[in-house]
Amino acid sequence: MSMVVRASGLVAILGAMIGVFIVLPAALLLIRHPIYWFGARITLEERMLEDQFGDAYRTYRLQTKRLIPFVY
Repeated sequence: MSMVVRASGLVAILGAMIGVFIVLPAALLLIRHPIYWFGARITLEERMLEDQFGDAYRTYRLQTKRLIPFVY
């Protein structure tokens, strides 16, 4: 009679951990890249508006939120 060791739960946990380590960096890039892009785009557009409208835009910018209403 031979003994068979079944470690399917252990294999499943190991597989899940490997999957997380493969997917997590890609997911972080998908989150980080748009945030960086929008920040750069907002800065560029604000600079253009300031050049175009001058003090009127500076006054407007002090009275309004930049991206998220009532927060930022």
